[in-house]
Amino acid sequence: MDDRQNDKMANEDLMYRVKSGDKHAFETLVNRHQRPVLNFIFRFMGDRTEAEDLTQEVFLRVWKSAGTYQPDAKFTTWLYRIATNLCINKQRAMHIRKWFAISQSHEQKQNSEDTFIPLKVPGLKPRKTSSLTPSNRFIYQMRSMICPLASGLPLF
Repeated sequence: MDDRQNDKMANEDLMYRVKSGDKHAFETLVNRHQRPVLNFIFRFMGDRTEAEDLTQEVFLRVWKSAGTYQPDAKFTTWLYRIATNLCINKQRAMHIRKWFAISQSHEQKQNSEDTFIPLKVPGLKPRKTSSLTPSNRFIYQMRSMICPLASGLPLF
């Protein structure tokens, strides 16, 4: 089938052809939806480069998932669900990296023997973080940043 016929086919029909390995049908879907998906992701993420990377990942997932595609809903619903999930996962990862970077920069400012307590609360005794294992120190510091009043309480 030539490209002009592909252009007139419904998305779901093209996906059935992609399911059987038709690269031209996939190319038609990409050409048809790449710009709207890119714009959607850009509005979600706020970063053009990140949006371009995630758009590529969306279509890579469409290609990889073509074998399991079932048209229970419109193709675009499925496509934008993939895009939304990738954006949410990316934002979660960025949020975790941000917290980890804050924790690392705070550790670099402090000597390992210093006490980590971001807020002085009367009656709470500071705890030496140097006696904790690295994973427990990280948990303690994250908990201290999220809930400063808990930083003087026992870890476990």
